[in-house]
Amino acid sequence: MQHHHRIKSWYSNLRLHNKISLAMIIVLALLSVTFSAITTTFFTTRYAKESMIVAEQWLELSVRTVNHEIEAISEAIISSSVKPGFVSLAARSLASEQRELQLLVEAQTYLESIMRSSPLIAAAMVVDRNNHSYFTYDRIPKYNPTLVDFSFLNAQKSITALPALQSPFSLNTKVVPFIVPLKFLESSSYLTVASDQSADLVIAILLDESALYTKLNEAKSLFFRHINTLQFRGQNLLGIAEASAFEPEQSIYWRADTSLDGLTLVMTIERASFKPLLMTIILVSIFSALLIASLGSLVIMEIAQRTTRDFTTMTAMIEQIKEGRYNQEIQPRHDDETGSLIRGINEMHRTLLSQMERIKEEEQEKYRYLSQMLTEQINPHFIYNTLEIINMEVNKEQYGNASQMIQAFAAFLRYSLNQGEDTTSLDREVDHIRKYLMIMNIRLETRIILICDYPKALGEYRIPKSILMPLIENSIRHGFTSALVGAEVPAITIKARRRQGRITLTVADNGQGIDVEQASKALSEGPSDKGHVGLNNVYRRLELYYGQVSVNFSSIPGYRNEVTITLDEPRWPQIHTP
Repeated sequence: MQHHHRIKSWYSNLRLHNKISLAMIIVLALLSVTFSAITTTFFTTRYAKESMIVAEQWLELSVRTVNHEIEAISEAIISSSVKPGFVSLAARSLASEQRELQLLVEAQTYLESIMRSSPLIAAAMVVDRNNHSYFTYDRIPKYNPTLVDFSFLNAQKSITALPALQSPFSLNTKVVPFIVPLKFLESSSYLTVASDQSADLVIAILLDESALYTKLNEAKSLFFRHINTLQFRGQNLLGIAEASAFEPEQSIYWRADTSLDGLTLVMTIERASFKPLLMTIILVSIFSALLIASLGSLVIMEIAQRTTRDFTTMTAMIEQIKEGRYNQEIQPRHDDETGSLIRGINEMHRTLLSQMERIKEEEQEKYRYLSQMLTEQINPHFIYNTLEIINMEVNKEQYGNASQMIQAFAAFLRYSLNQGEDTTSLDREVDHIRKYLMIMNIRLETRIILICDYPKALGEYRIPKSILMPLIENSIRHGFTSALVGAEVPAITIKARRRQGRITLTVADNGQGIDVEQASKALSEGPSDKGHVGLNNVYRRLELYYGQVSVNFSSIPGYRNEVTITLDEPRWPQIHTP
C-alpha cells in the first residue's frame, strides 16, 4: 500500500506534458501487443484460401478480356460477310481469272470495318480459291508468302488460330493469324463458315503478337508474378510468352477456355511469388493501426482533457472576449492558480467593458458636435438666398408667389430646426427638397421637374439631414441658369439603390454639365469662388456618419450629369437624437 502511494505521489508531481506522454506510452504499448496478436492469427488462417481466390479472379478477368476482343472481331467479320456488297464482291472475284482493281477498291470498306473492330489487329485480308488477295491500301505483302497463299490457309478447314508467324507486311513484326474459311451455300448466294470442307475464300485476321501479349498482361497483380498466354488446341500461339515464361518446376498453371472453340487462356504463376496477399495484409494492417490510433487518441484525449480542463476554459474565455461574445462570466471550479487566473480575466473584462463604453460615449458626443457644426454651415446659406428671393418677389408685387415661397420657407425651417435631429429618412429629405425646388421654380420662373427613383422600402432609410440639398442647389446653380432655355424639360432625378449591404445615392440633371475636375477638387479643398457649393461639407458629414464614402462625378452636358455617392453601413446608426 505504501509503495502504491509513493507511485501516485511521484506521478502527481510530474509536469503536465510528462503526465500525458507517460499515458500515451502505456496505452500505445498495450494496443500494439493486441494488434500483433490479432493480425498474426488472422493471416495465418486466411492465407491459403485467399491466395486461391485471387488467382481465380485474375484468370477470370483475363478470360473476359480475350472474349471481349473475340466478340468484337467476330461481330465485324459476320457483319461484313453477310452484306450483299461483300457477297457480290466474292462472287465476282471467283468468276474472274485475275484480281481486278475495282474489286480491290470495293473490298476496302469491309477490310477497314474489320480492322476498326480491335486495336490488336495488325492487318486483315481476304484470299479466294483463285489466290486473289485483297488488303487495305497501306498493306503490301513483301514477306512470308505462305500467309497470302490460299492453299496454305484453306488447309486449316475450319476457324483456326496459328502460332505467331512473320508478318507478310513488316520485317519487324510477328502476327498471330486467325483463319476464318467461308463457302457459298449450295444453290444460294449466301456465305457461311466452312467446316471440314473446301472453302471458296478465307478471311485472315492477323493480330499483332506484341500488342496481344501486352493486352493479356497489362494488368499486374500485387500478390504474385504471372504471365498470360494463349493456346489453340494445345499449341502455344505467343512466342513472346514462351521466351519470358518461368521455369516449369517453379510454376503453377491455371487454364480456362475462351468463347472460341479450341482457344484456351493459360496463366502461369511463379511459385516463389505466390505469397500471402500482400495488399490485403497492408490494408488490414493500416486499418488495424488506425483503429488502435483512434482508441488510443480517445483515451489520451480524455486524460488530457481532465488534466488541462481549466486551461481550456481560460482559452475559451479569451476567445469569446476577443469576438465580443463573453456575455456571462464563467466562475472558477477550484481555488488554485487557475481559479485566480479566471477571476483575474473576469475583472479585466469588466474593466475593459467600462472603458469601451466611456470611449463610445465620447465618440458619439464628438460626432454630434461636428455634425451639428457642419449642418449649421449649410443653413445660413439657404436662409440668405431664400430671403433675398422673397424680397425680390415682394418688390415686384408678386404677392402670390411671395406667399407660396414664405409657406415653403416656413416648412423648410421647421424641417431644419425640428427637434435638432442629426438624421432623417430619405422620404423626409426628398419632401424637404420639393419645398426648396418650389421656391427656386418661382424665383427662376421655370418648371424644373423632380423625379424620385427608389424602392418604397428605402424611403425609411436614415441619412444625415440636409445631405442631398447642396447637390440639388448645385444642379440648379450650375445646370439651369442662363442656358436653361436649351433644356425643353429641365429635370432633377434622385435615385437610390441597395446592393450587397451598400447604399448608392445618385443626383442627376439634364443641365449644362459638371466640371468633373473642379467638383472632385472641391470634395477635399472646399469650393472656390466659382466652385460647387457645399460639396466639401457634404463629404465631411458623410465621412463622420459612415466612415467609408465614395463620391463619383460624370457629365454629358444637356443629357445626364450625375453625382453618385456610395455608402457603407453607418458608424453611428443608433444616433437619431441628441
